[in-house]
Amino acid sequence: MIVLDMVGPLFERQLSLTDAYVSSTNDIPLAVDINPALVTQSKKSTSDAAFARLSVCRVLRNGIGTSLSETNQQVMINDLTDFCNGVNGKNGPNLHQLQCALTEISHLVASLSDASAGNLERLLPLLKTCLGHADCGVRWEAATVYASLANSIPRELSFYLKDLINTVQLNAESIADLADIAQSKSSVYNSDRGVSARRSRSTSPSPSGKYVTHQYSLHGNALALSMIIHESCNYPSLLTEESVFDLVGISEILILCQFDEKITQSNPGAACTCVRAGYAILSAVVSCKHSAQQHIERIAKCWTRTTKCLVDVAKHFSIAHKVICLEAVLTSIVAFLRFSSDLLLNIPGLLSRITLCLESLLERTKGAETRLDNIKATIFEAFSWLPPGCFPVASETLYRWAIENIQDCTEKEVQTSLLEMLLSQEDTLVDRSSFPRFLSSSEKWTSSDISDCSSLLNLIPVEHREGVMHSPMWRNKGLTQRYSKDALIVGSSFLGLGTSLNSQTSIPPTPLHNVGLGVSWKEPPLPLATSKVRLIDSSIHIFSVTWGLFDGRHQEQAIVMLSELMPASLASSGKFNVGNALLTDTEKKMKTKQDFVMSSNLVAALLAAIQSLPLHEAALSTDSGPPWMHRANEMLHLLLASPYHIVQRGAAECLSALALSTRGIGGGVHGLQQRIVSELEYSADGNLPNGKPRKVAPQILMRTKATALLALSCIQRQSFRISARRKTSESLNSDMDFLIVSPLSLRIRTCLLSKIIKLDSDEEFSFEFIMYSIHSLQIFLSSSRIDTVSAYGGLSKLKNDRVKLLEKVFVSINSLYVVLWQDDGLTEKLNETALLAAFLRLLSSLISEIELLRKMVPDALKTLLTMAITIFQSVGEMDQCLIRECMGLVEVAFDHLKSQDLPSFFLVEVEVLTMKVMKKDDQILIAAQRQRMITTATICMLLLYQKSPLTMQLRKGALFGRILEHVEVIAGKDFLHSNLYRSVVCRRQPEIDRFANLHLSNYFWTSLESAVIHKVETEKILPTIMKLFKLMTLGIIDDPIPTEHGVEYFAEALKILETRSNCCWQLKSKFVALVNKVIINSGPEAIQYNSVIADAINIACASCTATSNNEELCHLQLEGASLLYTVLRLFDRDDLQDDNTESSASLVSCTQIAPAIKHSLVNGLENSDLFAIGCSCLRAFAKIGLINDPGMLRRLTKPLLQPNFVVNTGKREDIARTITIAELWFMASANLLCDTVCKSFLREMENLVNEVSTSSSSLVIKKNMWGPRGRDTQRI
Repeated sequence: MIVLDMVGPLFERQLSLTDAYVSSTNDIPLAVDINPALVTQSKKSTSDAAFARLSVCRVLRNGIGTSLSETNQQVMINDLTDFCNGVNGKNGPNLHQLQCALTEISHLVASLSDASAGNLERLLPLLKTCLGHADCGVRWEAATVYASLANSIPRELSFYLKDLINTVQLNAESIADLADIAQSKSSVYNSDRGVSARRSRSTSPSPSGKYVTHQYSLHGNALALSMIIHESCNYPSLLTEESVFDLVGISEILILCQFDEKITQSNPGAACTCVRAGYAILSAVVSCKHSAQQHIERIAKCWTRTTKCLVDVAKHFSIAHKVICLEAVLTSIVAFLRFSSDLLLNIPGLLSRITLCLESLLERTKGAETRLDNIKATIFEAFSWLPPGCFPVASETLYRWAIENIQDCTEKEVQTSLLEMLLSQEDTLVDRSSFPRFLSSSEKWTSSDISDCSSLLNLIPVEHREGVMHSPMWRNKGLTQRYSKDALIVGSSFLGLGTSLNSQTSIPPTPLHNVGLGVSWKEPPLPLATSKVRLIDSSIHIFSVTWGLFDGRHQEQAIVMLSELMPASLASSGKFNVGNALLTDTEKKMKTKQDFVMSSNLVAALLAAIQSLPLHEAALSTDSGPPWMHRANEMLHLLLASPYHIVQRGAAECLSALALSTRGIGGGVHGLQQRIVSELEYSADGNLPNGKPRKVAPQILMRTKATALLALSCIQRQSFRISARRKTSESLNSDMDFLIVSPLSLRIRTCLLSKIIKLDSDEEFSFEFIMYSIHSLQIFLSSSRIDTVSAYGGLSKLKNDRVKLLEKVFVSINSLYVVLWQDDGLTEKLNETALLAAFLRLLSSLISEIELLRKMVPDALKTLLTMAITIFQSVGEMDQCLIRECMGLVEVAFDHLKSQDLPSFFLVEVEVLTMKVMKKDDQILIAAQRQRMITTATICMLLLYQKSPLTMQLRKGALFGRILEHVEVIAGKDFLHSNLYRSVVCRRQPEIDRFANLHLSNYFWTSLESAVIHKVETEKILPTIMKLFKLMTLGIIDDPIPTEHGVEYFAEALKILETRSNCCWQLKSKFVALVNKVIINSGPEAIQYNSVIADAINIACASCTATSNNEELCHLQLEGASLLYTVLRLFDRDDLQDDNTESSASLVSCTQIAPAIKHSLVNGLENSDLFAIGCSCLRAFAKIGLINDPGMLRRLTKPLLQPNFVVNTGKREDIARTITIAELWFMASANLLCDTVCKSFLREMENLVNEVSTSSSSLVIKKNMWGPRGRDTQRI
């Protein structure tokens, strides 16, 4: 509890907030009538509280929670629960301590999953209390714990829903009762004094204090319901139709409170709370498409009623009350459009009704409601999700309003977060700065990999997070799907996707979204919980959506308005400015930030607009393009000289998009495209776009030249991607080729190669220019592969040209390597992380095409690997970017090279590098980054296991020990709202890294399975592996360790287990599944080893009955039952009757199998998957003749007949029940069981003849209705 004291009473006194109504999360209060303009008038900021809570949560999570064993984590939940209840202290915890404790409890529940069920008895009463807490942040964290429980223990989902719905109904009824009492007292009060009815309405007492408790509880329970519904999307079978009907019904009741005269008159704030709670529940329901479809008509009526109330009625509502209701209904509409847009075409008239509601609300938001930027952002997002051409009346209003908001936010120094989403992730390595330049540079936000502190520089306290809670990042479908190797950077899973984040998810939800109308639909970005940033993000996106709907004159006017955002330092082309020279240091820092915000917002707006245009946009204009394109081209060439890497990348990609948007149908090249490429060539040579010498400072000159090279490579990359998409499209015309024609491609290649060749001359070049040159060449190399290049001259000529190109690149990079690794300034060069990373990536590209390169340079592989090893040896502990590139090169080498082609010196250096990355004392990286690095290094070890020759004596035991040591880090579990940065808004990339961690985690288990199976096949160590897994799952070893293969493995494993009592159950589940895969792969060979079968049975039976803290571990039991079924299927009746092998004797003498099967069947009554696999085990157990006692069969079949045998209903458990009973009946009738068992079973089943026959007939008739399940019915 020492950590929680960091935000204790002393910290609370330091904050000294003067405004009592300002909550710790900046959310709008619920119980009082407020003026939105007053929310920002607090004399002291609440940012300190948000950052302090974040720091404490990080210490609890990364410093304590993740390092504890499973048992200690359960104890920690109880300790935190007692602390929150004030059991061990004189005074109870304050709101900050409560939030931190609840945050850690949610993560502990997610980590323990089923094992946390034993803590519910003490935890649930605390959560019920916290849901009614006066602070909104405490209510939010309590609701998040409910979300974690719903994800971790889904079998309790129906109980949570029922309890919360009842609480919401009780609070709504209490508010209505209080309104009735207030109305009756008011009538008596006014009748005694003879006051008129009109006078009584205006002077009636408002007992708002009596409403507060119910409002807080109503709001908290509605939040919990919303989050639980979000989690239920992963378990659609658990969210029943009855539950959805109840949820929609209670939502309607709450929303209709806005028309209740008694409530709105006595306390309009309470009515707003009801509306807000109703739409919170409704928004969660519509985000689950399978739940919303049947009730969409009722939901649409709610939207229409609220819109009419806000526009025409609402006589008791002030502006503040209308703002709350307006945000609630807009949030619900956005949630529906984001997750259920395909229903727009399934429900007649739904699209027109939603459009009408939004247009009415758009007119309404022109008034005083615009004092809350969140409202404007929400309505922009709503229109962004509609098909572009369905709101012609509102399009011009949105277009002009968006431009005004972009200008206004830029003047207030609000920076957009969209720019990094619009840019290709392949170029992120150029953002990295060396540590010396990081300390002296003002661009600390571009060096997030240097230290933990630098990654926190952009954090902003949250505002109105309820408006974005229904669009969490974890619900982004595009970021969780699997991608092919071609979509990855140089084909490496370690390096991630090379495309931009927004392009990964832009799949039109309906055919209407894909209709032309001058604009290409893009999926709106995920909203952030800070209103200013959310507003400029949504403004830029709606600007791009409506951009193509207007003619060239309107577009040129918009470009002129955006040109006002151009920083003066770039507009003056680097000329000396007396005003800038006279600025003080403080003023320079302020101006630097202002210039960065202006340039980044300008580039983001231009890039979003140009990317939204179809490729044939300029087909009807002249060859020189429309006037706005020329203005944009001039602005972008000025931005090439920006001192900020992300702005340089944006300008380069924007120029490439502009060049490709000028292509006409049939491959004709417009003059503007030629002009863009020519001007970039001039800029790469250090000249102005018109070819005249550029007279600027050397630093600006190098910067411009470097960015021009990047822009040229971006043109080639974008054309490559367009061609790949077009050639895979069914509508591709054979004579249409969207690649840059060969002459322009040759011009780009010549320019890039010439710069690389000049780098080894005596001319001075900056490290930044060298890095950009290498990276640009790598992009061109990866974007001109012969499988997609236009076939000029035939395939053989293409291969010859490609080989010559690879040879030129190899010679150039070899010369550059010699220059860079000279003794002069070697230390300074090794500090340049981005330079070394770019060099490694180019090496990876060459290694991926080593077969072609070997035709001209036979010893090219040895040279490339030697270069790579030199960089491996220079990797420091903090070079996260460089480590990732090293691992990427290793993966590429293992994918494209055979084991015999990998030299031994390279394998040894890979081992040394991975051991360095997985050092135990390396605590520099934050949790997500550290997990990613450890997972990557562990996968490299597994790949090394498979690629290393058997004659090599690598330290296999040490490597395996490292794998076991860090496997718990890889086995983490997240739930939907598990973001550690809850009280603050961070930039988008750290959260995207967690998706990479999930992908790498799956990759790890696949690699571990392949490595183990490979070792079992090649080294014949199946008994050793089985004993090792027995040690890891059961924590015991009762046989002597094999000396031939096992010492090196077991020595390291025992060292790991000495530091902890046992593996967590999630790891046991993974290991049991891995044992199952090994047994399946070994097949009949496993029967030859008595110890293998005995160990497998012990592992399976122990897993089938696994518990933790007296709670059933269903997931582990399911894996154990699957393993038991695999082992039983290895044998048949003849094997056991002959008893020829020791393994058969072990199976017959085992007394654990029958209890394990019964436990699976009994516990499976609440889990259909476990029940089905338990039935399969029972059938296999009976088939091999191990049921010799009628009492044993009676005990095993009892769960199938309790409480009574149900005729098949189509559910999976009923199908498994029918198949099992029918097959046992068949075996008994055919005397396939022993005589006593057959007679006893047939006698007991006489009363069930009709039920079993009816269910069996139903399965046979409908066997094709269940797809794969129908095959199981053929045995009946």
